[in-house]
Amino acid sequence: MTNSFAFSNCANPLTVRDNVRMTNNKQTVMKLKTANWTISTLVILTNFYFLPFSFVTIKSAGGAFGYGLLILPITLSINLLLISAGLTFKTKFNRSIRLLIINGFGLLWSLFWLWLLLTTPKMD
Repeated sequence: MTNSFAFSNCANPLTVRDNVRMTNNKQTVMKLKTANWTISTLVILTNFYFLPFSFVTIKSAGGAFGYGLLILPITLSINLLLISAGLTFKTKFNRSIRLLIINGFGLLWSLFWLWLLLTTPKMD
């Protein structure tokens, strides 16, 4: 009798455990949403360099001998990341782990080429 009385006065352990899980899920979702938005914003910011770079390369037809067209597939792949970065600002996709992975690898790809293009000296 004392055991049933002791358990009847305390909270149901399953309910407490479920509340802890729900709290952890909300925190995880918020962290995922914040990471998605941060990485997507950085992808958009790197495209401020690559979008005009692509247009100038296309307009000049790659320079005197056309060797500038060799970098065009790289810059256009970085420009395509604007689609996945833009999707993460929609409420339907802001918790997508796939877009986080795509944008994360795309950010690394674009930062590598940004560093390479900005630090390589020009050959005059």
